[in-house]
Amino acid sequence: MSAVQKGRRFELAVVELLSRYRFVVEHTGGSNDRGVDFRGYWRPSERISLPVIGQCKAYSRRLRPCEVREMEGTARLHSAPPTLALLVSSNGFSVGSTSLLRSLTSPIALATISLNDASANLVELSLSPKAQALLPWLFIGSDYKFNNHRKTVSLLLKKKNGQLIDIRDTTLLSDPPLRHL
Repeated sequence: MSAVQKGRRFELAVVELLSRYRFVVEHTGGSNDRGVDFRGYWRPSERISLPVIGQCKAYSRRLRPCEVREMEGTARLHSAPPTLALLVSSNGFSVGSTSLLRSLTSPIALATISLNDASANLVELSLSPKAQALLPWLFIGSDYKFNNHRKTVSLLLKKKNGQLIDIRDTTLLSDPPLRHL
């Protein structure tokens, strides 16, 4: 499989995985994509709709600060309305990248996705301070499956009454009508 084919396969798997977390995004990657492999909205509840853009990197190494800075530049081009920028890696992020994330002024999330023949899984998610401020209702949890040594991330919606609901459980998300952020 060529590097281009591997990258496209990863991009399409990421788009499919995000739909399980109530993202409504379309694949836009290709030559001249200007750093945006997918775009759309995140609708974690019927009341919230947040614009989202994303860049996928299926590298054989952890992503470095230069890739995070590149994503911040892309995020600044898409800052109105407030837009969450996702940088998605197949092999995680260096210590320098996660350290840099804490100082960024754009709403950026670093996501690590594991991809195998059977499925894709979200295994890590970190947010910049601006992303945390944009997503005050989001709680990120981790699940460890010891029998097959896998880690997955749960994205939970914190309701006003303090109840945490898994965003993937659409039966529990009945809110008043949608509002765009």
